Amino acid sequence: ILDFCDGFPLISIVLNLLCLVASLPVLVLLIAIQRSAVHANCRFLISCWASSLLGILLNIALLYGHMITFDGGFLPRGVVSPPLRPSLLWMHGVVYFASSSFEMFIVIERFLSTRNPHIYHESGRATKTMTSFAILAVALGTCNGYVLYILRSQTIGLLIHNLLDLLTLTVNTLGIRYSKGRFNHLYANGSLNARYQVKEAHVMAKAMNPVYLASFLLKMTATGVGYIYSIFICCTDVRYYVLLDVSYFLIHVINCVFSSKFLIFKHESIRKSARSLLKNDR
Repeated sequence: ILDFCDGFPLISIVLNLLCLVASLPVLVLLIAIQRSAVHANCRFLISCWASSLLGILLNIALLYGHMITFDGGFLPRGVVSPPLRPSLLWMHGVVYFASSSFEMFIVIERFLSTRNPHIYHESGRATKTMTSFAILAVALGTCNGYVLYILRSQTIGLLIHNLLDLLTLTVNTLGIRYSKGRFNHLYANGSLNARYQVKEAHVMAKAMNPVYLASFLLKMTATGVGYIYSIFICCTDVRYYVLLDVSYFLIHVINCVFSSKFLIFKHESIRKSARSLLKNDR
């Protein structure tokens, strides 16, 4: 089967089609969040997160679309072959880690929104802070991609990914309890705006928790594939690399679909906006 796929770009075609289909729910999320009743800061970070998911899908499409133009066969020969592959893998490290960083920043923003909720509710988008978050996410992704695919320290890079995802899931779970406690405290004493802001933070944190859990499990599976490559078979038969490479990126495609669809279904305002968008398109 691998010999056939090396002579005919079947895997490249299938993965590109899957990336195209997977981009649809992410695009729906990206558009729906602009119409949803969430704070401008939260809207900005979720938009950046959805854009990074699109970046992951585009990168996978480029990685395997590039194989169609390679004269040495239609399957990758390793991390460094064909010649453009190391740069594209570095870009994968950038968008992958940036997406995980934005997940953490969403959690942080929801925490901050409950400190002085009556003031936060009336405030607009904190452009400088949000831009700093975006630049930091890309910078961290660039560093991690460099460690993973240029320095070839896969084990260290993957471990950093796992720690960040686990930390995000843990902090968001704590955030659900904290925001619920804040809402109960403000229910009798706080202003209407303060209660609304804290409730919004709680609803978003609660909606994101299954997203983070599913994403964590899928990313752990993907990085598990990466650990197998980096620890056991990085210097053996190229056919093993192909099987692991396809499995790794296929899991990322699935993660992009599940993450975007989970948030659309779990958050009432985003779900209503998405339904309205799809009805209008019809």
